[in-house]
Amino acid sequence: GLSVQAEKTDKLYEHTRSLVASFIGASSEEIIFTSGATMSINLLVRTWGESNLRRNDVVLLSIAEHHANIVPWLQLQERIGFTISYIPLCANGDLDIDTAKKMMQDRRVKVLSITKASNVLGLVFPLEKIIKIAKKSGIITIVDATLIAAHQKIDVRQLNCDFLFFSGHKIFGPTGTGIL
Repeated sequence: GLSVQAEKTDKLYEHTRSLVASFIGASSEEIIFTSGATMSINLLVRTWGESNLRRNDVVLLSIAEHHANIVPWLQLQERIGFTISYIPLCANGDLDIDTAKKMMQDRRVKVLSITKASNVLGLVFPLEKIIKIAKKSGIITIVDATLIAAHQKIDVRQLNCDFLFFSGHKIFGPTGTGIL
């Protein structure tokens, strides 16, 4: 009957959650399914961001972010009034780690929301370094792994980020699915 089907569906759902967790080195309890990467970052900004950010705070993004990782921060900035600062790129297109380090010395920086691979230049950024610096300053780290998830092994424990998100269709999964 219906309860047998519901139980079967629940088992498949939880099995999928454990597959995704092992894919990125997380535990099953850490996986939140969303409708896509955009929904994931919107959910983070509208829950964690709204609850924790204040007028004098700073959110750090890179200048090479996808539109989906900029707009929700701009919308929340309009309501709260915090500052958004952008980490620049070096002349060769790499993330300017030295400038990022200096920017993160500002105690007002509360969040670093950054892509692992940029669709602007097609470059993969060495986020391990920048996340380590952010962690020393107590900065919450959010990684957009949408463009890298199908191309490079992701280990959230090694990366040591607080949040990571990507779209299911980018890893050849079903459309309308996302991971947070």
